[in-house]
Amino acid sequence: LDRLSVLIHEMIEFSRMEIRGIILYETVFDLNNFVEESVLSAHPGANQKEIKINTVTDDTGLSIWGDHDKLSQVLGILLSNAVKFSHEDSSIDVSIRSTDSKDIEISIQDYGIGIEKKNLERIFQKFYQVDSSMTRHFEGTGIGLSIAANIVEGHGGRIDVESELNSGTTFRVHLPDAVFGWAH
Repeated sequence: LDRLSVLIHEMIEFSRMEIRGIILYETVFDLNNFVEESVLSAHPGANQKEIKINTVTDDTGLSIWGDHDKLSQVLGILLSNAVKFSHEDSSIDVSIRSTDSKDIEISIQDYGIGIEKKNLERIFQKFYQVDSSMTRHFEGTGIGLSIAANIVEGHGGRIDVESELNSGTTFRVHLPDAVFGWAH
């Protein structure tokens, strides 16, 4: 039932973006609390597979500008994928750091099945799914990463990905000029 709910929500969000584009409702919120909330929402799936989620930050008390709900959706998509494609009894590392004192980078690293280099360029395309016998049994719509990329781009940022087959994947969300207190 939870998986069906996620799929329906992704389709609704995708339809909204196709019709109206990205509409952001920016507020100021605490970065550490935001990431911790996102990690907590991923715990049920992680616990089922006995996956430990580690959170590391080199900054405390940072407040950032952004659409809290939409950015929460981005982290939800990335964490859900990390859990889905991780091996049982493994770990996921989530780290936060500020760069240049005003930019934010949130990194989600899993140690799962990974993505072949030839597929990395296309994973953010709508409805694209890596189609191999190894990954095909992980069902989805193929729009989650497209939604995540569009939301981050709406914030003026980008998502980078590094992956190695059978060693895992790292997604890095870059949010420029996001730290509260800097000129926007």
